[in-house]
Amino acid sequence: MAQIFLSYAREDEGKVKDIYQRLSDAGFKPWMDTKDLLPGEQWKSSIRRAVRRSDFFLACLSANSVNRRGWIQKEIRNALDTWEEMLDSDIYLIPVRLEDCEVPERLCDFQWVDLFEEDGWTQLQEAIRVGMERRKEDATVQVTLLLESDIREFTPVERESFIFALSCIVNISPGQIRVASGGTLVTLEMPEEAAQLLVSMYSARDPVLQTLHIAKVVTAPPLIPRRKKLKQLFASLLDAYGGGIALAVLALVIVGVALFIVIRRGEPAPHLLAVVRTGSEIDIDGLLTEPAWQEGDSLTYAEHPAKNGSTTATVRFLWDDDYLYVGFDVNDTQVEEADPSTPWDSDSVSVLLHDGGIAEHRQSLGEKLGDYRAIQLKPWTTPNEPADTDNGYQVEMRIKWRQPPSARRVIRADLLSVDHDDAPFTLVGTRGTKFSKLSWDGDGDITSAGARLLLVDGEHSGGE
Repeated sequence: MAQIFLSYAREDEGKVKDIYQRLSDAGFKPWMDTKDLLPGEQWKSSIRRAVRRSDFFLACLSANSVNRRGWIQKEIRNALDTWEEMLDSDIYLIPVRLEDCEVPERLCDFQWVDLFEEDGWTQLQEAIRVGMERRKEDATVQVTLLLESDIREFTPVERESFIFALSCIVNISPGQIRVASGGTLVTLEMPEEAAQLLVSMYSARDPVLQTLHIAKVVTAPPLIPRRKKLKQLFASLLDAYGGGIALAVLALVIVGVALFIVIRRGEPAPHLLAVVRTGSEIDIDGLLTEPAWQEGDSLTYAEHPAKNGSTTATVRFLWDDDYLYVGFDVNDTQVEEADPSTPWDSDSVSVLLHDGGIAEHRQSLGEKLGDYRAIQLKPWTTPNEPADTDNGYQVEMRIKWRQPPSARRVIRADLLSVDHDDAPFTLVGTRGTKFSKLSWDGDGDITSAGARLLLVDGEHSGGE
């Protein structure tokens, strides 16, 4: 059942309630703040979450909404961000004119529908129907999971939460997962890439699957091709340019895709880490002595074989309602500490969080500290002494949440370690794909890893 988000100005509430009822009567699942927000819920985060989870977003436009500031403008921005992650052919954001009015410039690229016209409602229903069919036509694969409990006994909220958490783990929208059959043995349909990721996680015995009570991934049949994309591409090129040019362009496209696949296969896959909620106080002292640091998953991501094969950085995470806690344990036999005025010349660690925006949190040796971060040198470590052998250093960070946290939320993170060893470095750049990954330079001074952090409640048996 398609979920449809209704965005509107408060003055149009009566008209939008009528749309809500008509959509519900037609077998859809509309979402409207005055209808679906529960008492006690944080309405801002709930609305953002509803926009992300919905299959369609209806921007209900009138003179009341077009030329005014307010929450509807933020909802439209969130919807545009969601649309950016979809295929160009997907129907998701539909401007719906309630009366004869201007359409905002940023929505002008989307064909709108006039509900005040006689055939407006028919056009809207057809757009939703075609949008659902196009998504079903995408290449899908069936995956059968053995659950610890019967999915048929889930409440609607539990079922929705399960699908949403699973979609976060495999990096797709909830609408791209369909339950084909249910029980303790449940069969799901999802895009091939997501299914392959799920199967690889099970093969690697990734403990994050335990948080969703997935006991086993039983089957993953081959891809079911349904959309003849190359055939459609060739047909459009043939119409536009003729046979010879169409063949040449199509050949270039195929070569480009092949090169892209080869390049992407050379990139490391992002790591998925379970981050445990802590109920104990974490002292930001750089010592990492609290027992809570041993819970959840850890990741050892930095190795510098070209410079020093024994240099590694291991990171762990914890969370509570106020902060994300980050702990780094760096093994380094040659620690470099620069003058405080040039902290970028020191050894350092960083975490780049995608939490309602992108923010880097870095700690360099010799850099001024605050109550939200601390660094400790390990015993027998004297920076800037090439003749001796150091042990390394530890860093603790406390990062204030930008958005309210919740269990099963997934956060993207990039991790960076800089190991100078008295050698200059140059930052090559970033990749603007699903996970921004900082590259290291030719000297091997900088290493990095992409990660996804899954917030979980309670104890978790973690591992490296």
